[in-house]
Amino acid sequence: MPHDDRGERGRKDHKLMHYARRYGIPYSYLHHAKSAGRLTDTEIERLAVTSHIYGVDFMHLVDLRKRLHIDAFELFRIAGFARRYRIPFFRFIDYMLKANATSEDIVHLIETSITHNIPIYRLIRLKKKTGKSGLEIRTIMSKAMDHEKIFRKYGL
Repeated sequence: MPHDDRGERGRKDHKLMHYARRYGIPYSYLHHAKSAGRLTDTEIERLAVTSHIYGVDFMHLVDLRKRLHIDAFELFRIAGFARRYRIPFFRFIDYMLKANATSEDIVHLIETSITHNIPIYRLIRLKKKTGKSGLEIRTIMSKAMDHEKIFRKYGL
């Protein structure tokens, strides 16, 4: 049996190689995410699955995770919500950033928008102006007879 004298430097991480083959992501991306992004194998796999299933670029997910301080599982959930409501992934993220909201808040706002036929951007502005959660806005809109009256009340 020949001796491999390359040491640790020349070895490839077998888990990363497996993820690369399984999810169709270049090994170098996975290796970079692990070394530079300080991600665990579990987080890398979650991001790889998200990238593979929802068609979002792996490196974009790594960058988003780092910039927005969102964990890999939350990005997976966001991708699922975006797909469920047929909204582009990055538009969903944009809604979250504009409204300074969690993914659950945005889901409540989207469902309110669909149910009451109110444009989502108006609900986002209402959430931002009132500081209420998505569920509270959903409850307010469900009880209201005149939605315009609520928007006027808050100067929107």
